[in-house]
Amino acid sequence: GAVTNMVTAMAVDAIRSGEDVSREQTEQLRQKIEQVGKKKECMLDAFFAGDITADEMRTMKARYDGEQDALWNCLKAAEACESPARDDADLYLGIKREILNLLNGQSESVVFYRTLLNHITVFPDRHLELHLNHLTQVFWFSE
Repeated sequence: GAVTNMVTAMAVDAIRSGEDVSREQTEQLRQKIEQVGKKKECMLDAFFAGDITADEMRTMKARYDGEQDALWNCLKAAEACESPARDDADLYLGIKREILNLLNGQSESVVFYRTLLNHITVFPDRHLELHLNHLTQVFWFSE
């Protein structure tokens, strides 16, 4: 009940904040690609104005091309990681279903056990304590 709802709400918040960061990173990559393109234009202008030699231009062009290729690859990877937008209700229900499956032993998740779960203590009187990372509360469960 309450624990599942709280953990689900935390997961939704984490996903939404991650989406915001991903969008910001994607936009920053686009801006960097544009900046490198402007540097290439300035390089050509400097060459045609006679301010730099052909060798200097080739060296600069190779560096800028490499930089731009690396940024394009990062942008493609970032865009591939972006998930399609889901409304909060669908996202909440999907996460809650997965959490209930985990807690009921119907599925396993290394991510859950390594990042969300701190530890579980099972006592002889058949109750357990659940400790989650980043939370000070201890959750008690019994039959």
